Amino acid sequence: AYDGEIAFTDHNVGRILDFLREKGVYDNTVIIIVGDHGEILYEKAKFFGHYKWVYQGALRIPFIMKFPDVGPRVIEERVSNIDVMPTLLETVGITSRVKMSGRSYWKAIKSGKDIDAREYTVCITNPHPQIPPETQEHPEPRMVSFEWVFRKIAVYKGKWKFIVNRWHLKQPLEEFYDVIDDRH
Repeated sequence: AYDGEIAFTDHNVGRILDFLREKGVYDNTVIIIVGDHGEILYEKAKFFGHYKWVYQGALRIPFIMKFPDVGPRVIEERVSNIDVMPTLLETVGITSRVKMSGRSYWKAIKSGKDIDAREYTVCITNPHPQIPPETQEHPEPRMVSFEWVFRKIAVYKGKWKFIVNRWHLKQPLEEFYDVIDDRH
């Protein structure tokens, strides 16, 4: 099923690109293709899925950007989907008054120079409600106050990655990786 989803997406992206070429606007069009998550396909023991993992398979995403008059380039530094909007706005010359978490890579993309790496990158799993034990039997659960807890948190610094697991007792509470030597 997963291979079928990829083939379906690839086919339809191809149709869109063909349409742009047929209309004569492909060369002058900004194209951005970015995934919201990767997928763990049993690279880590028996794990499958994406929503609750901060391993490389879930965090490495398709991220393709095509700009007019800019040749192909592979960026080795860690970038994020939060960088799409600031990069796109700077590309088309729009200054935003809204503070954004991401940053623009337009100047580095256009010049072909290396991108300045972030000192730290933090990745978190989807938040889940943590209901206090004394209120779990409450007859009106909608009225119970609870806090949102991020169950797994990963922090990158350079090639190092530290993961804190806040919920799954069958796994280590902390994990530490060299993401160059241990890509999974």
